Amino acid sequence: MTVRIKNARLLVPEGIEEGKYLYHADGVITAVTAEELPFDEETDAEGLYVAPGFIDLHVHGGGGADFTEDDEEDILHAIDHHAYHGTTTIYPSTVAAACDTLRGALRRLRNAIQSGRALANVPGVYLEGPYFSPAQCGAQNTAFITPPVPEDYESLLAEYGDVIKRWSLAPELPGSREFLQRIHAAGVVSSMGHTNAKYDDVLMAMEEGCRLITHFYSCIST
Repeated sequence: MTVRIKNARLLVPEGIEEGKYLYHADGVITAVTAEELPFDEETDAEGLYVAPGFIDLHVHGGGGADFTEDDEEDILHAIDHHAYHGTTTIYPSTVAAACDTLRGALRRLRNAIQSGRALANVPGVYLEGPYFSPAQCGAQNTAFITPPVPEDYESLLAEYGDVIKRWSLAPELPGSREFLQRIHAAGVVSSMGHTNAKYDDVLMAMEEGCRLITHFYSCIST
């Protein structure tokens, strides 16, 4: 079905466009033009702004809910809270926690995602830790910060590898190379964060395929 939006202030790469229609179908913008093209349904924006949706790669909750601790209804509430404010794609993010806590969070998050009830697109979950440097813990709970534990990450990948899409770590920790190799083999994107890494540690991570840094300049060695 093709939908046409009229009377909108359209945010496009060149700036703000007015006096044009936006046509979209099946979640894809098909045209921004003054031409009269065929459409099935029309929305009058009444002078409001229309912009591409935001993509949030790292967010721990919203609207009073927490993605690590709360139940499925609260998770959906948090996702929808962000959707109402323009985030159309979101990766719910956990914090450093015990393996059983992460397992429960992943179970609830997967159920919420698979329910089909979220307003935003949810491609998967981002695990922030717990394989971090205690010296760069920031707001993470030091009680749960640890070097990579193979039996833990193997069990999480075995049970929830379908929804784990990104995982951050401090690459200077023992076992980091093996951890990176394992999650990359599982199709999980890695990121360096909460790290006291030196040059050689970062080089190792990059050689293993790590291409992201979590909140650059925050909780990272200088």
